Amino acid sequence: MRLAHGRLSACALTALCVLAGAAIAGAAPRTCRDLLVAQPTRQYDCESAYAYTETVPFFTGTAKLQVEFDEASPPDPAVFVMRSLINGNETYCTCDSQGSVGKPRWVSATSFTCQSSSVIRGDVTGGNAKRIRNFRIDEIKPQSEGGSEFNVGSCVRSR
Repeated sequence: MRLAHGRLSACALTALCVLAGAAIAGAAPRTCRDLLVAQPTRQYDCESAYAYTETVPFFTGTAKLQVEFDEASPPDPAVFVMRSLINGNETYCTCDSQGSVGKPRWVSATSFTCQSSSVIRGDVTGGNAKRIRNFRIDEIKPQSEGGSEFNVGSCVRSR
């Protein structure tokens, strides 16, 4: 009788461990949205080099930017917001897909694209989304406004 009771306890304990492991794995972030949109709101300090491409000579320099990511309003599982902490501008973002056009793999994407008057891209890296690398802002402007601008840099999570 003890042997049967021991096997039953071992099976129950194994099943409990499998379920607990599945719950932990299921709760792990899987997309750039899961990594960037969290509470409390995650904030990033970014540095980039920039150039105005239609001025002669090119006008270049460095820029600092502070951004945070949050839910879109109204909430949308495919869209999130990047907000500038300097001027409050909001830009809508989505995760890029991996795979092919015929078989996109949305849940494995860690890169994102945001679009307003400019196009912003980045790759979420590091444990717990500590960095955004390949952070790039492309803005197309007429020559009368200084010409097109591009920024390339990276971001580090500050909160």
